[in-house]
Amino acid sequence: QAEDGIRDVERSRGLGDVYKRQDLNIGDDIIEEAHVAKFLGMFIDSKLDWNVHLDYVKNKLNSSLYAMRRVKHILSKSHLMTLYYSLIYPYIDYGITMWGSATKIHTNKITLLQKKAVRIISNARYNDHTEPLFRELKILKLDDIYKLKINKFMFSLNSGLLPSPLSNMIISNRDVHVHYTRNRNNPHIEQRQTKRASNMLKHLGPTIWYQTPNNIKISRTIYSFTKRYKKMVLDRYVP
Repeated sequence: QAEDGIRDVERSRGLGDVYKRQDLNIGDDIIEEAHVAKFLGMFIDSKLDWNVHLDYVKNKLNSSLYAMRRVKHILSKSHLMTLYYSLIYPYIDYGITMWGSATKIHTNKITLLQKKAVRIISNARYNDHTEPLFRELKILKLDDIYKLKINKFMFSLNSGLLPSPLSNMIISNRDVHVHYTRNRNNPHIEQRQTKRASNMLKHLGPTIWYQTPNNIKISRTIYSFTKRYKKMVLDRYVP
């Protein structure tokens, strides 16, 4: 079923016609090169630009939006919110720590569909400005969901809640500078030479963490951290 799903995505994007496979021979065994592979519900492409996975998410969201449009006149706003968190949000939330750093040309198609969902819930017109609707419904926009997930990772890292393979992913300033500095216990922002490297979690994690106010970072639990951060972001939306 996974292979059938991959072929469907490839056909929808025309990848099967333009991509030339290069197989690897190990003895008498032939390992076929794959342009995209499905792993734990995510489509990972060979270039790691996440366009195949985002096309998959887009198709799922379009189906969910169709169902929401059919019932929006007979369900209350609270019920439509339930549908949003059942049919829309899981596809946005799952794996966003990985694919959230994709280029805007790929993530914008998900952003537009999320805005359509918010308009449906609010019974708004197709061209109404959505930021006040996000604020009213207390729903984070796609970019802010991504930043929240990154920040939750960094909070768990600083609190010692991550397993060792993940906790060793990001180093602190004390591991880089021998001399004493005021911020020696803070995560170190590694310098990157390429755009793709700068979008990696190792680089973006400390960068986004430094942009978070200290009164939120000192939260005692990840629950209180999430609640404070979400309130801060929603308060910044135009009412």
